[in-house]
Amino acid sequence: MKLSELLKNARAERGLSLEAAAREMGTTKGHLHDMEQGRATNPTIKTVAGIIIAYNIPASMIVATALHSEPAP
Repeated sequence: MKLSELLKNARAERGLSLEAAAREMGTTKGHLHDMEQGRATNPTIKTVAGIIIAYNIPASMIVATALHSEPAP
């Protein structure tokens, strides 16, 4: 699963709008939209912390998702 899919699924499960989810994460609606569309693929530690808090997703799941969705070197 890609980070974009993880974010879309988590937001849908919580029934949040882009605006409400972005506010909880401490980011902008546009940035969250870009992450969900796969256009913003390198979130900062602050953004990852916001995802963990807003969606109650374990950090290990986010890291595993990032590792498995990256192309091999």
